Amino acid sequence: MKLHRVVGAALALMFMTGAALANPDGAPWGASNPQSVQNCHSCHFDGKANLNSSAITLEGVPKAIKAGETYRLTLNLAKPEKTVAGFLASVSRGKFSAQAGDLEVMKGQIRSTEPKLEIAKWVFDWTAPEEIDGEVVFMIAANAANDDQSSFGDEIHFRTFTVK
Repeated sequence: MKLHRVVGAALALMFMTGAALANPDGAPWGASNPQSVQNCHSCHFDGKANLNSSAITLEGVPKAIKAGETYRLTLNLAKPEKTVAGFLASVSRGKFSAQAGDLEVMKGQIRSTEPKLEIAKWVFDWTAPEEIDGEVVFMIAANAANDDQSSFGDEIHFRTFTVK
């Protein structure tokens, strides 16, 4: 009976370590959608997912979009009592660009590559599509983490911003 407990504990530890180290280069692309099976909360599963979180703000989003215009956006995450933070954002139309070396862009997505230690704030650009036909949806997932390199003790925040 004791051998079964030891083997079970070893397997559980291997599984948890794998989850914690599954994405050492950052959140997988597409994980900003809270409805996705593989979203940020699927790896940082310890706490409750904060949907439509007021801890996330996105400054610079226009009330009305002008085709082809580039907008400077500032993403903020209020992270009370947490050590580090990171984010992943996606947009339904247009494209992101980043001047800072701690951001990575792929198609309509952008993510942080280095954890923010004190102030969780990122600045990047978004260029509207050349033709505007419908709404633009920004989906953001942000992690307020305790920096213990595990899936435990982190807070995942999601927020969606829609411009019609």
